[in-house]
Amino acid sequence: MASEQLYGDRPDAGPDLVAVSRYIIAFVFLVAWVGVSPALVLYEIDLYNNTNLPVELVDVRTHSSWATIEPGRSKRFIYWEGVTLRIGEKTVHFNRVDPPKVYMTGLFSITFSAQLNPDMKIYALLPGTQRPVKGIRLQPRGFPLSPSKS
Repeated sequence: MASEQLYGDRPDAGPDLVAVSRYIIAFVFLVAWVGVSPALVLYEIDLYNNTNLPVELVDVRTHSSWATIEPGRSKRFIYWEGVTLRIGEKTVHFNRVDPPKVYMTGLFSITFSAQLNPDMKIYALLPGTQRPVKGIRLQPRGFPLSPSKS
């Protein structure tokens, strides 16, 4: 039945260009919609640990650690509702703030680089910045991230 729709009444006549063009237009609109829909974009943070302690990534719901970032290393992960970290015996949560687009890279998976410093603040870094960065001064609005108050 599908070949009847594409080829019309005569299978030897070749594809029906109107039907094919409709499929192409629908596909283009789907790709465009997915590309601009924030609900379908994954936001990630590539967090560099610039402290002298291992930093555990903590699941907000279970309060269990699911990964560790050793000092001088980084980890990329999805940044839905912010990030919860365990540093030593202290667990802290940082609310999500998206930096300006100039700080982000990617199309369907948007990533930004950041650095956790000894002052326990998360600093946004421009793409391609070599880490660790010393003496970070300029930050976009909302950064550096400070732990939220409980």
